[in-house]
This record gives sequence, C-alpha cells and structure tokens, in this order.
Amino acid sequence: MPTVTSLAGQVVQQMKSSVKKPKAGAFGESVYDRSWEQKSFRIKATMEEIASRMNVTITTKSMGYINIIQDPLDGVRAYKIMYDNGLNLKWGSSISNDKAATYAALHAAGVPTVPHILFRYNTDESLEESFGHLQELREANGKAMIMKANTGGGGSSVHLCNSDVEVETALLSLRNPCMSPMQEVVKEYRVVQYGGEPVLVYLKERPNATGDGSSTVTQLVEQYIHEQTLWKGPSGEYFKKKWGLGNLSRVPADGEKVLFTWKHNLDFGCKAIEVAEEKVPEIVIDLARQAANIVQVNGAIDVVAVKEPHGVVHKVLEVNSRPGFQHVSTHIPSTMPRVVEAQMRISLALSKLVQ
Repeated sequence: MPTVTSLAGQVVQQMKSSVKKPKAGAFGESVYDRSWEQKSFRIKATMEEIASRMNVTITTKSMGYINIIQDPLDGVRAYKIMYDNGLNLKWGSSISNDKAATYAALHAAGVPTVPHILFRYNTDESLEESFGHLQELREANGKAMIMKANTGGGGSSVHLCNSDVEVETALLSLRNPCMSPMQEVVKEYRVVQYGGEPVLVYLKERPNATGDGSSTVTQLVEQYIHEQTLWKGPSGEYFKKKWGLGNLSRVPADGEKVLFTWKHNLDFGCKAIEVAEEKVPEIVIDLARQAANIVQVNGAIDVVAVKEPHGVVHKVLEVNSRPGFQHVSTHIPSTMPRVVEAQMRISLALSKLVQ
C-alpha cells in the first residue's frame, strides 16, 4: 500500500509530465491587499477553474472557510478547511505543527536543524530545567535568543530576546513557547514539497534599501514604501509599526545595505521570489526532502543559509503541514494554479486511499 508521501509524489510527477500547462485562472496582476477574504476568494476561483478541468465539484461553506471537493464518479470527498488541505494523516500533521517535536525528530535523524526547545514553566522543576536549556543555547550560540509560539505560524508571535527580562516579557505573550538561538540568516528558502517532489520554491526577501551617505533611515524607508507597487492604502504605515526600526535618524554609509526587519515573514512585508528548480542549491532540496520523509508530511519546509564562523551552513528551520498561500498568491500569482491543482489532486487521492 502506498504511503501518504509516496502517493503525493506520484500525483506531482504525473502533473509535471503533463504537456497541458495550467492556466493562470483568477490570478493576475494585483495590488497588495491585506484582506484575507479577498485573497481566499482568488484561491477559491482558481480551485473552481481547476475543478472544471478535473471534472470534480466544489461546494463552499462558511464564506469560503470550508471547501468540499467531490468526484462525482465515485462520490469520494476531500475537504479544504482554511489552511488544512487534507494532504496529511494526523501523525505527520501533529509532528510538523509542533516546532520542538519537529526539531527532536530531525535532530535524532542527523538532519542539520535549527534548535527549537520547548520552554516549560508549569512547575518549579520544569522552569529550572527550561532556564538551564536557555543558558546552554546561549553559551553555544551567543546571548541573543528567539522566543516563539511552539505551534502555529506568523511573525507576530516571534520575539528577539537579548536578556532574561526580555525573555520573561515574551513569555507573558506566549501560551506555549519554545526557544531557539538567534542566527545570522543569509537566505531563507521555502520549499513547497509533496511526496518528495518540489512544486514551488521561493526565497523570502526582507525589505531593505541601500544607503547613499546622505539619507536617513526614515527617508530610505519612505522611499522604499513609495516604490512598492504591491502595497496600497495603509500598508506602508502598518509595516513600519511592525518592523521596529530603531534609530530612524541614522544616516547609513554609501552602499550600506539596511534591512528593515530581521524577520523573514511575508506578513512583515517580505517578498516571495520564485526560484527555478534548476537554480535552487541542491542542499536545499535535499534537506527539504529528508525533513518531509522523516516527518512524513506533504507541506512546506523552510531551509535557511546561516552564517557561521567557518562559513555558510544550510539547516532546516521549520516544517509546515498547513502553509497558507494568501500572501504568495499576491507576490507570485502565476505559481498558484500548479500548487492548488496539486493540493486538490493529492487530497482526493488520499481520500480514496483511506476510504
């Protein structure tokens, strides 16, 4: 009997070998729209177009939150519930939705992975043990630490901490925290991979500008925002508040690269830039494939290139079984039809496997 990932790989290989290229569907040139409903509508419209080619039906409930995909020939149904596209069995979803568990699984298998350690403080003993792990990570990687939610995603639940006070402040805002060492990330790739087959690879490019020796950080930020054709309305002011830019009156040197945020999240104004499969470093695809096979998941694997004393090293950062594509649908709309079609075909194939 095929596994979840092997079945997904067969579906993706069949799609890649097809001479019929997916149409762009409802995706086209668009401005940046922060409305989840608008982005979900565009994805749903593309689902409907693909469904007509696949000869399946889609029934929508709860204003697009639930989509039921049905094959009229055999009556098999698959479900898309918000970010859950029905691509995984429970075990793979549970592991990949837990950053500490994902790290433990990959580290035990010898896969280079950024540490994520659960911070427990429900008893005096667990609190003492957690601070012990915190101190170990600091000694090995420097004082700066990342505190983040152990489950879920998004940049808002990620905190950079340089002191115990900042750690304690972060803990007040996190229900289920984990800790990770702050690392100097050179590049961050997201590999959307189904059955060991990359369907989409993109770089997360942080918003930045190059100093000219006379403009302040404020002026560079304003110029950058003015040039962003994907943004409209209050988006610029929204991102400035989230970036936490520090000394705005500083004048960067001529040629100095100024990063506006240390986070690589698209909801923090980062750009998704597609990378052709043949141009992706082989180590990135290899690490993503190893991670997906170990966790047994179809989803998105984040791989980072980290600067270390002896050079740049690639590591798995996180595994996500339920990545959202609302932001990606705006940045690189032409990629969405193949991603959505792969999701629909795999979810139906898995439903037929288990029914």
